[in-house]
Amino acid sequence: MAAPHSGGRTAPLVAEGHTQGQLTPIPGSTRPLSGTPNSGCTQVAFDRTGNVVIVEEQQADVITTYTRNGDGTLSQPTA
Repeated sequence: MAAPHSGGRTAPLVAEGHTQGQLTPIPGSTRPLSGTPNSGCTQVAFDRTGNVVIVEEQQADVITTYTRNGDGTLSQPTA
């Protein structure tokens, strides 16, 4: 998962696959964060099963979750 530093803007979450020793974006995997300006994404983690991605957006005071699909992409966000 990559949640680039937003530099004061809302940045997307992008699922990445492992190809020949490098991470590459999975086509169609970009998902929005909460959508609020300055969301301040501070942490990305998986649950114990590896099927749920948890994103903490400190400035927006939101924790957003995504379900991992079988192809490695993520569901739409659930706040």
